Amino acid sequence: MLPYKPIHIESYDEIRTQLIELLFSYTKELKTTFILTDKNKVFSHIPKLKKFLTDNNLELDICRFFITSPQDSIGIHTDGNDENPKYLALNLPLFGCTNSYMRWWSDVKLIEVRENIDGYVKNIKVFDGTGKIPDHSLALTTPHLVQIDIPHDVVNFQDYYRAIFSMRFKPEPLHLWS
Repeated sequence: MLPYKPIHIESYDEIRTQLIELLFSYTKELKTTFILTDKNKVFSHIPKLKKFLTDNNLELDICRFFITSPQDSIGIHTDGNDENPKYLALNLPLFGCTNSYMRWWSDVKLIEVRENIDGYVKNIKVFDGTGKIPDHSLALTTPHLVQIDIPHDVVNFQDYYRAIFSMRFKPEPLHLWS
């Protein structure tokens, strides 16, 4: 089974435009980072996204913008931990996603456990994939539900920025995965 699944979102082009506006209300400076986002601000700014979540019985737990600089990457890691396990995320591409990839790995070596990333997630596992080849790769050009509990990374081969909006839910959206 693939570690990702496309998800159709009605009015996605409009939602995408509004998410980009919201991103730039948080920051004007693009760099490799993530921006924890207030879900109430998301809902008030993007009612069609809130409707999609409600219609699909999804309760938003946390959401973030992820930005990856040109010719940069986000290292191999897993999301969630024993206290707050996370298995799936709904990732929405915003811009610069054509020649950038989310990749999934197996048989990688655990090299570090990072303590407190953003006040929400603690003890993130970081891995080394030197000499390994990813098992799966996805250019996130349309919305996808993705597995985040197995080692994964992001690499941006482009000369411009990549940005996505990622949502995590409580409970996990297993009904969309099957």
